[in-house]
Amino acid sequence: MNDGRADAGVSLAGRSSDPDALFREALRRHQAGQLREAECILAASLRAVPGQPDAWNLLGATLESLRRSKAAEQAYREALARQANHPGALNNLAVLLRQTGRIDEAHETYRVALQHWPDHVDAWNNLGALYATRQQYAEALSCYRRVLQLNPDYGYALGAAADAMAMICDWSARSEVAQRLIAGLTAGKPVSAPFALLSQIDDPELQLACARRWSQRFHIPGLKPPPAYPAHDRIRVAYLSADLREHPVGLQIGELIEAHDRSRFECFAVYSGPRLAGDATYRRLRTAFDSFLDIAQLPDDEAARRLRALEIDILVDLGGHTLDARPGIVARRPAPIQVNWLGYPGTAGSTAIDYLLADRFVVPPEHRQAYSERLVYLPGSFWVSDSRIAPAATVPSREDLGLPGDALVFCCFNHSYKINPQMFDIWMRVLRQTERSVLWLLAANPEVELRLRQQAERRGVAPARIVFAPRIALAAHLARHSRADLFLDTLPFNAITTTSSALRAGVPVLTCAGCSFAARAAGSLLHAAGLSSLVTDDLAAYERKALELAGDPARIDALRRALGEQLRAGPLFDAVRFRRALEAAYGQMWERCRRGEAPIDIGL
Repeated sequence: MNDGRADAGVSLAGRSSDPDALFREALRRHQAGQLREAECILAASLRAVPGQPDAWNLLGATLESLRRSKAAEQAYREALARQANHPGALNNLAVLLRQTGRIDEAHETYRVALQHWPDHVDAWNNLGALYATRQQYAEALSCYRRVLQLNPDYGYALGAAADAMAMICDWSARSEVAQRLIAGLTAGKPVSAPFALLSQIDDPELQLACARRWSQRFHIPGLKPPPAYPAHDRIRVAYLSADLREHPVGLQIGELIEAHDRSRFECFAVYSGPRLAGDATYRRLRTAFDSFLDIAQLPDDEAARRLRALEIDILVDLGGHTLDARPGIVARRPAPIQVNWLGYPGTAGSTAIDYLLADRFVVPPEHRQAYSERLVYLPGSFWVSDSRIAPAATVPSREDLGLPGDALVFCCFNHSYKINPQMFDIWMRVLRQTERSVLWLLAANPEVELRLRQQAERRGVAPARIVFAPRIALAAHLARHSRADLFLDTLPFNAITTTSSALRAGVPVLTCAGCSFAARAAGSLLHAAGLSSLVTDDLAAYERKALELAGDPARIDALRRALGEQLRAGPLFDAVRFRRALEAAYGQMWERCRRGEAPIDIGL
């Protein structure tokens, strides 16, 4: 039996020995995703004529796509040995160095590339991504602005710039950028990655358009899912994620995986993140699953082949469009049923995803058309929580936390990119009308803290009334969190894991429900926690409710007591109850697939 490399070699042997023709054929194969064939062609061409910098560069890109980073780096350096300042090889090498954690080397390589090629738009864009990796968002923004100067339509640069601005709470051009994003999405342009858009625009149909445009990068025309496999003793469910570790996703699903009914389900982990022997959550999950498949170093096609070989019945993608997700695996349809859940709060926009796990609040029926998947309405909330997560035993005093002992403490421990001028305006008006009150935020970086204190002062609030909490371990954070009185949520990107943490710490959360999944997620958790009175329908009502609660400490105390009762007996932190509902949904999906029936909405 011949493998792909041999076939490629044979097919080309009779066509041409011209290096240019071979390069064009290899490029075509590379662009079509036929990576091993492209590698074979390039290797043959370079054996015959080794002095081809473009071919070495393309070989490096091919090997990188095959996740053979060491060989890819060698190929890029071969290209540079033959053309010292080859722009593509410099840029690609820098990207590889960044992705393999060699940030300083990557930065220097970009510097060299831009010294010789100051208008190299790809290098500017990728340098921006490097700065973002370093959390140097002001520098990242400068790079993205340069990209947009060189090419106003450069793919996804506008969204990256908007995200960098949000990260440092730079609101100077927020409205203008939002309008440009809307115009670009309406015109079908690739203006933003899906995740970056969630904090910018509360429009589920535009989010769908964005996700569809992004997913097209991974789409494989004509690829069909495998048919339903012959009945196994148990339904094989695989969870795909880079976050099966100390990460919001990994922290929440441990109890669920342990509780799965092993008489009916066989559970597989498909892990694409780093190996973390010192991570307690990673160690726990390695033992919780029946099988733990590490595919981090496998290219998408090989990982998909592995899953097909395992005859996975249901593949649950926990990454979606988040950092380090592997949509290329999902696009290859390794399982007859594929599900979007938990990690990404929105539609995948992909034809390769059959179902989205949701609930009746987070995706109202009237918004059904904004989701590409069939909807599975779980009976409580789409969210799952691990009851084992608990605050540390020692609770610091307010004074130890830098908080006034006798003040009303509003808090919001969302990431800085979720804070926008509209929400901040409301918070400052609430502070001005509430004596002896402070706003407790999560520390991001000194630039953000300075900006927000300046913004507070411009709105008539003393900067000292904005208090920043440093990042600490989860158990210690939950313990200190209990010293807050009321959590003030953000819109259009709600607190999700952060809402779960606040409720677990006994702190009521006030939210405003918007239109998109991300803008309704906190409301879903609050309904499940029996606190629907804290879900408002517009920002005017949100502001009124905040002021009402600020003036009624007894009401806040009553909400705390009700929350405590719900946490002990309610559904939100009951992973076993959630497991039963989830398994019932899996069973319905599988029965339809087994009968050869197309996916339909479930639980409507």
